[in-house]
Amino acid sequence: MRISRTFFAIFVAALFMLFTSAATANADEAAITEAGQLVYSQQYQLAYEILAPLESDQAGEPVYDYLLGIAALRSGKSGLALFPLERVIAIQPDYPGARFAIAEAYLNIGDIEAAKKEFKIAQQNGDVEQSDANQFQRELDRITIGLTQVGGSIGLELGYDDNVTSTTSDNIIRTPNVVVTLDDDANDIEEVFIRIKGSAWLQKPLSRKYNLLAGGGVLTRINESADEQEYTTLDARIGIGNRSKESKYAAYLFGTSLDRDSDSYQDSLGLLAQWRYKLGPDSHLSSFIRTAQLDYADQSDRDALLTLISVAYVRKLDSTRSPVFFAGISGGSNDPDSSSGDEFGYSLVALNSGIEFSLSDTLKPYAYAGYMKRDFDEEDSIFGTTREDDRLTIRLGVRIKQAADWTIKPELTYIDNDSNIPTNDYDRTMISVLLQRDFN
Repeated sequence: MRISRTFFAIFVAALFMLFTSAATANADEAAITEAGQLVYSQQYQLAYEILAPLESDQAGEPVYDYLLGIAALRSGKSGLALFPLERVIAIQPDYPGARFAIAEAYLNIGDIEAAKKEFKIAQQNGDVEQSDANQFQRELDRITIGLTQVGGSIGLELGYDDNVTSTTSDNIIRTPNVVVTLDDDANDIEEVFIRIKGSAWLQKPLSRKYNLLAGGGVLTRINESADEQEYTTLDARIGIGNRSKESKYAAYLFGTSLDRDSDSYQDSLGLLAQWRYKLGPDSHLSSFIRTAQLDYADQSDRDALLTLISVAYVRKLDSTRSPVFFAGISGGSNDPDSSSGDEFGYSLVALNSGIEFSLSDTLKPYAYAGYMKRDFDEEDSIFGTTREDDRLTIRLGVRIKQAADWTIKPELTYIDNDSNIPTNDYDRTMISVLLQRDFN
């Protein structure tokens, strides 16, 4: 009788467990079905909250694991998505969508190599829509190569110029054959002016080694009265540069256009190559070579090929004011296209140096000095002598940071051009204040 009672108790317990298990299975199945509908309607967080408590019972079931992985992935829990997705692939390697989903999860947590491996398998299996593959590749490029960067600036400058024509202050000019009296508007003219400028640039990664570089700008000067000395310049450039932090180089194709008094004056098209080599943590060398074909609208005799080469040394000095010092040397030539313009041809050499330091986080004074010597090739047709110029330029200013993107820059510029051609012997002083907004 005791055996019969024991057998009966075991039998009842087994029946209870069977019915309980069936009820639980039915409840889990209903929950999984509901979660699948939520995933389909992109309510991933709700789906995850339903599925997560079932993991201890349902782990290893591909349908459940896939839904749990997708719900975790799409609700921002990429780390939690890996385990259920890995279980799916372990049991059923060709489960639709699982390879691509786990590739996304790996990408999101920064395991780039695993992400690329799973993405490649998913593509080989034909398990990825082209639009999804394109989006994945863009995100992979963003992480491994970098982001496209754009920026620019706009500026408004108000100033005073005591010699807008860059010419002599003498009214009487003597040549070998004649004495000329210049009109008031032919020698130095004082002007109040406004300059408006804007620029934009783009840097787009092409690979881990190279960037696409592009940019352009516009500058317009408006004078109070001397309309004939107003001008607008446009420039554009496009090129390729490397991404090294130690030695950077770039090459550009560029073009410029200069209008004077609303009429076309000069256009140029050329090549620019520049290089910077890091010498140490606080110093570097920089150099460039620039060659451009200059075309003048109404003075074809002046059309020429202008070539410039420059090398500079830049160093941040060890000081409490963090001064940055640079010194450089340049050389070049302006070679006329035809012999009729030989008197406009010249060679030049230039020396320049400067320093900028910080009085505070918002106040950065700077000073610049430059000397340039130009020796022309042929005698001037009017003055009967070969022109020689010695130009000294001094620039003093301060950059005042007003906010994150705004800068005020008051500046004084003095130019003394010593020339043996009287009309080109002059000095010039400009005082200006620039308000600029930068965009990055």
